[in-house]
Amino acid sequence: MFLKIVKNDFIRNKIVNISVFVFITMAVILAASATNIIANLIQSMSELQESAVPADITQMHSGQYDQEEIDQFTEEHRENIAMQETMVLLTFDGSNIHFDQNQTMAGTIQDISFVVQNKNFDFIVDLDNEKLDVTEGEVAVPIYFMQQYDLKIGDTITVKSGEYEKGFVISDYARDFEMNSSLTSSKRFVINQADYNEMLLKQAGELEYLIEFKLHENGDSQGLQTAYIEEGLPANGPTVGGKVFLLFNAMSDAAVAMVIILISILLIIIASLCIRLTFLATIDEDLREIGVMKAIGISKKAIKKVYLNKYRVMSVAAGITGYLCSSKSV
Repeated sequence: MFLKIVKNDFIRNKIVNISVFVFITMAVILAASATNIIANLIQSMSELQESAVPADITQMHSGQYDQEEIDQFTEEHRENIAMQETMVLLTFDGSNIHFDQNQTMAGTIQDISFVVQNKNFDFIVDLDNEKLDVTEGEVAVPIYFMQQYDLKIGDTITVKSGEYEKGFVISDYARDFEMNSSLTSSKRFVINQADYNEMLLKQAGELEYLIEFKLHENGDSQGLQTAYIEEGLPANGPTVGGKVFLLFNAMSDAAVAMVIILISILLIIIASLCIRLTFLATIDEDLREIGVMKAIGISKKAIKKVYLNKYRVMSVAAGITGYLCSSKSV
Protein backbone atom coordinates (compact mmCIF):
# COMPACT_ATOMS: atom_id res chain seq x y z
CA MET A 1 0.00 0.00 0.00
CA PHE A 2 2.86 2.36 0.85
CA LEU A 3 4.46 1.96 -2.59
CA LYS A 4 1.10 2.36 -4.25
CA ILE A 5 0.46 5.66 -2.45
CA VAL A 6 3.90 7.00 -3.39
CA LYS A 7 3.50 5.86 -7.01
CA ASN A 8 0.05 7.43 -7.31
CA ASP A 9 1.36 10.66 -5.84
CA PHE A 10 4.19 10.84 -8.38
CA ILE A 11 1.76 10.25 -11.24
CA ARG A 12 -0.87 12.64 -9.90
CA ASN A 13 1.58 15.49 -9.19
CA LYS A 14 4.06 14.85 -11.96
CA ILE A 15 4.56 18.50 -12.97
CA VAL A 16 4.94 19.69 -9.37
CA ASN A 17 7.38 16.90 -8.53
CA ILE A 18 9.49 17.60 -11.60
CA SER A 19 9.49 21.34 -10.77
CA VAL A 20 10.63 20.66 -7.20
CA PHE A 21 13.36 18.35 -8.49
CA VAL A 22 14.57 21.00 -10.95
CA PHE A 23 14.54 23.76 -8.30
CA ILE A 24 16.61 21.71 -5.87
CA THR A 25 19.01 20.63 -8.63
CA MET A 26 19.54 24.23 -9.79
CA ALA A 27 20.00 25.42 -6.19
CA VAL A 28 22.73 22.83 -5.60
CA ILE A 29 24.44 23.69 -8.92
CA LEU A 30 24.48 27.40 -8.03
CA ALA A 31 25.64 26.80 -4.47
CA ALA A 32 28.44 24.52 -5.70
CA SER A 33 29.43 27.12 -8.33
CA ALA A 34 29.55 29.88 -5.72
CA THR A 35 31.66 27.70 -3.43
CA ASN A 36 34.01 26.97 -6.32
CA ILE A 37 34.30 30.69 -7.14
CA ILE A 38 35.17 31.52 -3.52
CA ALA A 39 37.72 28.67 -3.33
CA ASN A 40 39.37 29.77 -6.60
CA LEU A 41 39.31 33.40 -5.44
CA ILE A 42 41.11 32.57 -2.20
CA GLN A 43 43.72 30.51 -4.05
CA SER A 44 44.19 33.15 -6.74
CA MET A 45 44.57 35.97 -4.21
CA SER A 46 47.06 33.92 -2.21
CA GLU A 47 49.19 33.16 -5.29
CA LEU A 48 49.06 36.78 -6.49
CA GLN A 49 50.00 38.10 -3.07
CA GLU A 50 52.92 35.69 -2.84
CA SER A 51 54.24 36.74 -6.27
CA ALA A 52 53.58 40.47 -6.02
CA VAL A 53 54.93 40.92 -2.45
CA PRO A 54 52.67 43.96 -1.83
CA ALA A 55 53.52 46.80 0.51
CA ASP A 56 52.11 46.76 4.03
CA ILE A 57 51.79 50.55 4.06
CA THR A 58 51.45 52.73 0.97
CA GLN A 59 51.51 56.51 1.31
CA MET A 60 50.34 58.24 -1.87
CA HIS A 61 51.83 61.68 -2.36
CA SER A 62 51.86 64.47 -4.93
CA GLY A 63 54.23 67.43 -4.69
CA GLN A 64 57.77 67.87 -3.44
CA TYR A 65 59.38 65.27 -1.20
CA ASP A 66 62.82 64.49 0.24
CA GLN A 67 63.92 60.86 -0.08
CA GLU A 68 66.67 61.41 2.48
CA GLU A 69 64.06 62.18 5.15
CA ILE A 70 62.23 58.97 4.30
CA ASP A 71 65.49 57.00 4.40
CA GLN A 72 66.25 58.47 7.82
CA PHE A 73 62.76 57.58 9.05
CA THR A 74 63.26 54.02 7.76
CA GLU A 75 66.53 53.63 9.64
CA GLU A 76 64.98 54.96 12.85
CA HIS A 77 62.20 52.35 12.66
CA ARG A 78 64.14 49.27 11.55
CA GLU A 79 62.43 47.26 14.29
CA ASN A 80 59.25 47.52 12.19
CA ILE A 81 60.43 48.22 8.62
CA ALA A 82 62.04 45.47 6.55
CA MET A 83 62.20 47.40 3.24
CA GLN A 84 61.25 50.77 1.80
CA GLU A 85 60.77 51.85 -1.81
CA THR A 86 59.43 54.97 -3.45
CA MET A 87 57.78 54.42 -6.81
CA VAL A 88 57.64 57.51 -9.04
CA LEU A 89 54.50 57.59 -11.19
CA LEU A 90 54.08 59.58 -14.38
CA THR A 91 50.34 60.26 -14.46
CA PHE A 92 48.39 61.11 -17.61
CA ASP A 93 44.82 62.03 -18.41
CA GLY A 94 42.93 59.45 -20.45
CA SER A 95 42.77 61.88 -23.37
CA ASN A 96 46.57 61.56 -23.69
CA ILE A 97 46.36 57.82 -24.38
CA HIS A 98 45.45 57.02 -27.99
CA PHE A 99 44.67 53.64 -29.55
CA ASP A 100 42.97 52.12 -32.58
CA GLN A 101 43.50 55.15 -34.82
CA ASN A 102 41.40 58.01 -33.39
CA GLN A 103 40.18 56.57 -30.08
CA THR A 104 41.37 57.74 -26.68
CA MET A 105 40.83 56.72 -23.06
CA ALA A 106 39.28 60.10 -22.24
CA GLY A 107 36.13 58.51 -20.79
CA THR A 108 37.90 56.60 -18.05
CA ILE A 109 37.41 57.49 -14.40
CA GLN A 110 40.77 55.91 -13.57
CA ASP A 111 44.06 57.75 -13.09
CA ILE A 112 46.59 56.37 -15.60
CA SER A 113 50.19 56.12 -14.44
CA PHE A 114 53.30 54.85 -16.23
CA VAL A 115 55.85 53.21 -13.99
CA VAL A 116 58.98 51.10 -13.94
CA GLN A 117 58.96 47.78 -12.11
CA ASN A 118 60.02 47.99 -8.46
CA LYS A 119 63.25 46.30 -7.37
CA ASN A 120 62.41 44.79 -3.98
CA PHE A 121 58.64 44.45 -3.51
CA ASP A 122 55.23 45.54 -4.83
CA PHE A 123 55.85 43.84 -8.15
CA ILE A 124 53.42 44.00 -11.06
CA VAL A 125 53.06 40.54 -12.59
CA ASP A 126 51.69 38.86 -15.73
CA LEU A 127 48.82 36.37 -15.99
CA ASP A 128 51.15 33.58 -14.83
CA ASN A 129 52.10 35.59 -11.72
CA GLU A 130 55.61 36.12 -13.10
CA LYS A 131 57.32 39.46 -12.51
CA LEU A 132 56.92 41.64 -15.61
CA ASP A 133 60.05 42.45 -17.58
CA VAL A 134 59.14 44.94 -20.30
CA THR A 135 61.55 45.74 -23.15
CA GLU A 136 62.04 49.15 -24.75
CA GLY A 137 59.11 50.26 -26.90
CA GLU A 138 56.66 47.93 -25.16
CA VAL A 139 54.08 48.35 -22.41
CA ALA A 140 52.20 46.01 -20.08
CA VAL A 141 48.60 47.22 -19.77
CA PRO A 142 46.38 46.62 -16.72
CA ILE A 143 43.67 43.99 -17.18
CA TYR A 144 41.03 46.65 -16.44
CA PHE A 145 41.94 48.65 -19.57
CA MET A 146 42.52 45.57 -21.72
CA GLN A 147 38.93 44.54 -21.07
CA GLN A 148 37.32 47.98 -21.09
CA TYR A 149 38.78 48.98 -24.47
CA ASP A 150 39.01 45.48 -25.97
CA LEU A 151 42.78 45.76 -26.34
CA LYS A 152 44.91 42.78 -27.32
CA ILE A 153 48.57 41.86 -27.08
CA GLY A 154 50.29 43.28 -30.16
CA ASP A 155 48.07 46.36 -30.35
CA THR A 156 49.66 49.80 -30.14
CA ILE A 157 48.84 52.64 -27.75
CA THR A 158 50.29 56.10 -28.26
CA VAL A 159 51.06 58.57 -25.48
CA LYS A 160 50.75 62.23 -26.47
CA SER A 161 51.54 64.97 -23.98
CA GLY A 162 52.89 68.36 -25.07
CA GLU A 163 55.99 67.76 -27.19
CA TYR A 164 56.13 64.10 -26.21
CA GLU A 165 54.62 61.48 -28.51
CA LYS A 166 55.52 57.81 -28.62
CA GLY A 167 53.82 54.56 -29.53
CA PHE A 168 54.08 51.44 -27.38
CA VAL A 169 53.31 47.87 -28.40
CA ILE A 170 51.24 46.00 -25.81
CA SER A 171 53.42 43.07 -24.75
CA ASP A 172 51.46 41.67 -21.80
CA TYR A 173 48.63 41.98 -19.32
CA ALA A 174 49.54 43.67 -16.04
CA ARG A 175 48.21 42.18 -12.79
CA ASP A 176 48.66 44.66 -9.99
CA PHE A 177 47.88 43.48 -6.45
CA GLU A 178 47.55 47.01 -5.14
CA MET A 179 45.60 48.54 -8.03
CA ASN A 180 44.11 45.60 -9.92
CA SER A 181 40.57 46.06 -8.59
CA SER A 182 38.09 48.29 -10.39
CA LEU A 183 37.34 49.76 -6.94
CA THR A 184 40.73 51.50 -6.84
CA SER A 185 40.95 54.84 -8.65
CA SER A 186 44.40 54.37 -10.24
CA LYS A 187 46.00 51.90 -12.64
CA ARG A 188 49.70 51.34 -13.42
CA PHE A 189 51.10 50.74 -16.92
CA VAL A 190 54.57 49.16 -16.86
CA ILE A 191 57.24 50.38 -19.29
CA ASN A 192 60.98 50.00 -19.74
CA GLN A 193 63.45 52.20 -17.83
CA ALA A 194 64.73 53.83 -21.04
CA ASP A 195 61.22 54.83 -22.15
CA TYR A 196 60.47 56.05 -18.65
CA ASN A 197 63.62 58.21 -18.62
CA GLU A 198 62.60 59.73 -21.96
CA MET A 199 59.20 60.67 -20.51
CA LEU A 200 60.91 62.30 -17.54
CA LEU A 201 63.32 64.18 -19.79
CA LYS A 202 60.50 65.60 -21.89
CA GLN A 203 58.42 66.34 -18.78
CA ALA A 204 55.51 64.23 -19.97
CA GLY A 205 52.84 63.55 -17.36
CA GLU A 206 52.53 64.70 -13.76
CA LEU A 207 54.77 63.33 -11.03
CA GLU A 208 53.18 61.42 -8.18
CA TYR A 209 54.75 59.12 -5.62
CA LEU A 210 54.00 55.88 -3.82
CA ILE A 211 56.06 55.83 -0.62
CA GLU A 212 55.90 52.16 0.33
CA PHE A 213 56.95 50.19 3.38
CA LYS A 214 57.31 46.43 3.77
CA LEU A 215 57.19 45.51 7.45
CA HIS A 216 58.65 42.66 9.43
CA GLU A 217 56.22 39.85 10.21
CA ASN A 218 55.32 41.37 13.59
CA GLY A 219 55.77 45.01 12.57
CA ASP A 220 53.45 47.60 14.13
CA SER A 221 51.61 49.01 11.11
CA GLN A 222 49.37 51.43 13.01
CA GLY A 223 52.18 52.72 15.17
CA LEU A 224 54.39 53.29 12.15
CA GLN A 225 51.68 55.23 10.32
CA THR A 226 51.21 57.45 13.38
CA ALA A 227 54.96 58.07 13.66
CA TYR A 228 55.14 58.91 9.93
CA ILE A 229 52.46 61.59 10.24
CA GLU A 230 53.88 63.00 13.47
CA GLU A 231 57.28 63.51 11.84
CA GLY A 232 55.67 65.59 9.07
CA LEU A 233 56.83 63.40 6.20
CA PRO A 234 55.25 63.66 2.71
CA ALA A 235 51.57 62.77 3.00
CA ASN A 236 49.68 64.73 0.36
CA GLY A 237 47.39 61.81 -0.43
CA PRO A 238 45.70 58.82 1.21
CA THR A 239 47.50 56.20 3.28
CA VAL A 240 46.45 52.62 2.45
CA GLY A 241 47.26 49.44 4.34
CA GLY A 242 47.96 46.10 2.72
CA LYS A 243 44.74 44.56 4.07
CA VAL A 244 42.68 47.20 2.25
CA PHE A 245 44.23 46.21 -1.09
CA LEU A 246 43.45 42.56 -0.32
CA LEU A 247 39.84 43.49 0.46
CA PHE A 248 39.46 45.48 -2.77
CA ASN A 249 40.87 42.58 -4.80
CA ALA A 250 38.45 40.11 -3.25
CA MET A 251 35.28 42.21 -3.24
CA SER A 252 34.40 42.06 -6.96
CA ASP A 253 34.49 38.27 -7.29
CA ALA A 254 33.13 37.74 -3.79
CA ALA A 255 30.12 39.90 -4.65
CA VAL A 256 29.35 37.65 -7.64
CA ALA A 257 29.62 34.57 -5.42
CA MET A 258 27.26 36.10 -2.84
CA VAL A 259 24.65 36.89 -5.49
CA ILE A 260 24.81 33.29 -6.73
CA ILE A 261 24.43 31.99 -3.16
CA LEU A 262 21.39 34.25 -2.60
CA ILE A 263 19.78 32.96 -5.80
CA SER A 264 20.41 29.34 -4.72
CA ILE A 265 18.83 30.08 -1.31
CA LEU A 266 15.81 31.60 -3.07
CA LEU A 267 15.42 28.48 -5.20
CA ILE A 268 15.59 26.27 -2.11
CA ILE A 269 12.88 28.39 -0.45
CA ILE A 270 10.67 28.06 -3.54
CA ALA A 271 11.26 24.29 -3.61
CA SER A 272 10.40 24.05 0.09
CA LEU A 273 7.13 25.94 -0.44
CA CYS A 274 6.27 23.66 -3.36
CA ILE A 275 6.94 20.60 -1.21
CA ARG A 276 4.79 21.94 1.62
CA LEU A 277 1.84 22.82 -0.61
CA THR A 278 2.08 19.52 -2.46
CA PHE A 279 2.30 17.63 0.82
CA LEU A 280 -0.85 19.28 2.20
CA ALA A 281 -2.73 18.72 -1.06
CA THR A 282 -1.68 15.07 -1.12
CA ILE A 283 -2.90 14.52 2.45
CA ASP A 284 -6.32 15.93 1.52
CA GLU A 285 -6.57 13.71 -1.56
CA ASP A 286 -5.45 10.57 0.28
CA LEU A 287 -7.81 10.84 3.26
CA ARG A 288 -9.45 7.53 2.31
CA GLU A 289 -6.13 5.63 2.15
CA ILE A 290 -4.98 7.29 5.39
CA GLY A 291 -8.23 6.25 7.06
CA VAL A 292 -7.70 2.65 5.96
CA MET A 293 -4.11 2.67 7.32
CA LYS A 294 -5.32 4.03 10.66
CA ALA A 295 -8.07 1.39 10.78
CA ILE A 296 -5.57 -1.44 10.43
CA GLY A 297 -3.44 -0.03 13.25
CA ILE A 298 -0.72 1.94 11.48
CA SER A 299 0.45 4.88 13.63
CA LYS A 300 0.27 8.52 12.56
CA LYS A 301 4.06 8.70 12.74
CA ALA A 302 4.44 5.82 10.29
CA ILE A 303 1.88 7.33 7.90
CA LYS A 304 3.64 10.70 8.00
CA LYS A 305 6.95 8.98 7.34
CA VAL A 306 5.56 7.43 4.13
CA TYR A 307 4.89 10.85 2.63
CA LEU A 308 8.01 12.55 3.95
CA ASN A 309 10.33 9.81 2.70
CA LYS A 310 9.27 10.53 -0.86
CA TYR A 311 10.46 14.13 -0.62
CA ARG A 312 13.60 13.13 1.23
CA VAL A 313 14.51 10.72 -1.56
CA MET A 314 13.66 13.38 -4.15
CA SER A 315 15.79 15.99 -2.38
CA VAL A 316 18.79 13.65 -2.09
CA ALA A 317 18.48 12.61 -5.76
CA ALA A 318 18.19 16.25 -6.88
CA GLY A 319 21.15 17.22 -4.68
CA ILE A 320 23.36 14.47 -6.11
CA THR A 321 22.31 15.37 -9.65
CA GLY A 322 23.09 19.05 -9.04
CA TYR A 323 26.47 18.25 -7.53
CA LEU A 324 27.44 15.98 -10.45
CA CYS A 325 26.34 18.62 -12.96
CA SER A 326 28.35 21.32 -11.19
CA SER A 327 31.41 19.04 -11.06
CA LYS A 328 31.24 18.43 -14.81
CA SER A 329 30.84 22.14 -15.56
CA VAL A 330 33.92 22.93 -13.46
